[in-house]
Amino acid sequence: MQQIEVHIMDRAYKLACEPHQVDAIRAAGRKVDSAMRQLRINAPRLDFDKVAVMAALSICQELMNAHQDNQQMQDAQLHLQQEGEKAISQALTTTSTLLQALGQTVPDSLLSNPDVNPAATGNNGAAAVDDVIFDDDRDEPA
Repeated sequence: MQQIEVHIMDRAYKLACEPHQVDAIRAAGRKVDSAMRQLRINAPRLDFDKVAVMAALSICQELMNAHQDNQQMQDAQLHLQQEGEKAISQALTTTSTLLQALGQTVPDSLLSNPDVNPAATGNNGAAAVDDVIFDDDRDEPA
């Protein structure tokens, strides 16, 4: 443990933390100090304790909003991933249908490859369908 000193509203606070936490705790101290000073400017008659509580509530609200935004972005990312996997599956099905119409087949190794066909594993793995080999002379899959 390392001893550090954080200054908030001209008051020193001695804290113990792990060495890898020093920068983050000092940054948090600066954030609290800044929030409290802004509140003090806006409401100069509030006592120190009330300013501290209001700053804590304000910072907590920011954190909760950031958490909610992060959750929404994760949900959107998951949706896009699922849509991409669905498109890959449809493209693979269409490719298979076209190849069958041309008298060709998609190799089983391609259909069962989770890097190519997300449906092969059921665990949402996905990759580009670039394993079909075309013979340059025929412009169709080999």
